[in-house]
Formats: sequence, C-alpha cells, structure tokens
Amino acid sequence: MIIKEKLLILEYRLLADLPVDTTKIKAIKELKTALMHIDFNTESIPFNDVKRLIKLFESLLDRKLTKPENIIIKSLIED
Repeated sequence: MIIKEKLLILEYRLLADLPVDTTKIKAIKELKTALMHIDFNTESIPFNDVKRLIKLFESLLDRKLTKPENIIIKSLIED
C-alpha cells in the first residue's frame, strides 16, 4: 500500500502546482487504476526493484508504459 500512498501524495503535489502537468496526472491515474487489480494480501510487490515494478505495471495494464509512467515509478522507488 506504500505505492498507493506515494501516488496520492504525488498527485496532490502536482495538482497544487500551476500550471498543472496533465500528462503526469493522467499517468498517475493509469497507475492507480492498475493497482486496483492487485490483491495485496496474496501478491508480493517489488517495492525496491524498478525493473520488476515496471514489468508488473506493464503486465497489469497489458501494454508498455509511457515515459511519464516510467518516470513516476522511478520517482516512487527513489523516495
């Protein structure tokens, strides 16, 4: 659930900035939607492995991630 919280915090920070970066906001919403498909009680999330986390999101979204989505995931790990 740490990733969900970090995404929410990042989203609120972006919404507070003017002008609002709609590309990053859209990317965050896509990632949050993907997280809804994870059963956090049974699946392990690779919180410290960027490559595995990107692969997880690509699997959940059934597509390659966009550049903003990749940047957001990397920033989640770095925090």
